[in-house]
Amino acid sequence: MARAMHAQVAENYGRKLRDTDEGRALLASYRNMIEDPTGIDYTNAIGQPYGGWTDGQVAAYSRVHYLIATGKVSKLTIPVEAPPGRDADREGNQRRLTEGLPPEFTAKLYEGNSHHGDALLSWDQDAVMPWIDGYGNESERPLCEWTSQAPLEIGHTDASRTFLHLSDEGIVARWPYGSESIWLFFYATLQDRLDAVDPGGIIQNAVEGFQSGR
Repeated sequence: MARAMHAQVAENYGRKLRDTDEGRALLASYRNMIEDPTGIDYTNAIGQPYGGWTDGQVAAYSRVHYLIATGKVSKLTIPVEAPPGRDADREGNQRRLTEGLPPEFTAKLYEGNSHHGDALLSWDQDAVMPWIDGYGNESERPLCEWTSQAPLEIGHTDASRTFLHLSDEGIVARWPYGSESIWLFFYATLQDRLDAVDPGGIIQNAVEGFQSGR
C-alpha cells in the first residue's frame, strides 16, 4: 500500500537525521521517550503508527512534542469513559461518543474515509478549560479562542498525520486505541496559529505590499 505524502516526507526527514551524529542522538532520545511505559497515553495520543515507530514517525513525534513542550500547542483531555472500537465499527464508535462525551461536546463520524479525519469534534463556543498559571493560580479560560471544532482521528494514526493537522488546521483531536479519553491538541492563541503558517508575517506583508503597490 502506498504511503501517504505526510508519511513519505517524515521518512525523508528521518533519513536526514540518521545521517548526522546530532540527528541520531535526537532520534535515540525520542525513542526512549516513546518506549517509556509511564508516558504511553501521551505517546499514543500523538500517534499509533500503522507501520510502527520508524525513524520518520519518531521525527514527526519530536516535532509535535516540541510544539507542546514549548507551550505553542496546548493539550486537553476529554473523558469518553470508553475506548474506541475498530475502524469498521462506526456505529459503535458513534454510540460511545454520543453517550460518553461531556454535554458541551459532540462528535459526528464521517460515513466514509476523509482526509479531514474520522470524525468532527465540536463544542460550545463558551466552553472553558481549567488553567494554572506559572504562579500556581487556578482559573478557567476559553477552551480555544479561535475555533470550536477539530478533526478527530480515531485509533491508529501516524504521528506525521497529527503534525499535518496541526500544520494545516492548527488543531487535532485524538482518540487512541485503549484510551478512554480524547486528547485535544491546538495552538494556544490565534497569533501562534498564524505564526506557524506564516512565520513573522512574511507572506501577509508581501501580499499587503503587492495590493498597495509598494
